[in-house]
Amino acid sequence: NAVAGLDMDLTTGAINLSGSTPGGPYNIIYNSPGCTEQDTFQLTVWPLPVLSFSMADLICYESAAIPLNAVPAGGTFTGAGVSGTFFDPGNTPAAGDYVVTYTYTDGNGCINSTSDNIEVIQNIVDAGPDVSIVENTSTLLLAEGGTVFTWSPETGLVCSGCQQTPAQPFQTTTYTVTSYDDYGCVAADDVTVTVVPFDDLSIFVPNTFTPNGDLMNDYLLPMGSDISMIRQFTIYDRWGEVLWRGENIPVNAMEMGWNGTGRNGMPAASGVYAWVAEVEFIFGVSKVAAGNVMIMR
Repeated sequence: NAVAGLDMDLTTGAINLSGSTPGGPYNIIYNSPGCTEQDTFQLTVWPLPVLSFSMADLICYESAAIPLNAVPAGGTFTGAGVSGTFFDPGNTPAAGDYVVTYTYTDGNGCINSTSDNIEVIQNIVDAGPDVSIVENTSTLLLAEGGTVFTWSPETGLVCSGCQQTPAQPFQTTTYTVTSYDDYGCVAADDVTVTVVPFDDLSIFVPNTFTPNGDLMNDYLLPMGSDISMIRQFTIYDRWGEVLWRGENIPVNAMEMGWNGTGRNGMPAASGVYAWVAEVEFIFGVSKVAAGNVMIMR
């Protein structure tokens, strides 16, 4: 016979128990077709356990693991970042939204589960590439990522609490910028400012020169690993007269250097000649050097 509260197939006798089936005992009467006998048995449906579980809405990626608590206790937590009864944001694959599920089995063997979402937020700050400067010059440090910034050490800085600040250290210094975003998530990054002494800026010009057309040592030009431009390169004869001058020559453009000719376009005689070079370095500073070179033909 039909029983109130139960989803039962009266033909087969199959009973469909769902989570919405009210708990409690049910009396079921079975009548065999064509027979006058009947049988009665009792079916007890236990209710699913009622669970309570929630987490914070968000957490910083670099934060320590937080405990997971649910009522009733004794169940199992599962999900990315879950280890036992703790959620560790640092163990998640990346920043983003995650679901933690709590599953509990009561004394009657009834199983229920509930879930909650948590957003893992990661603040990333970039202090910029390492940079080299010449002593007594400065560079601009710029941090990207976050809203509140602190640079340390403060040595040589104009504004240690700014997103960008001029920096003029007296010696090579590694600066650390600590950044906080709107959620209080912290991140840090380093940048090294290498200070190059002015006297270490070298200009090299060979002391011998063989402009004989053999494609070897046919041009004379200042060289140096940190040179960016040769602003002026002048050759003087032994009387101090200008024999040749080149200006704004790109570094390593040897074919734009002195080819050993004089003012009249004729090859200069073998002998010693003076040179003066003004070069610009990759650090934005210029330097003047002078010396002698011997032409050998």
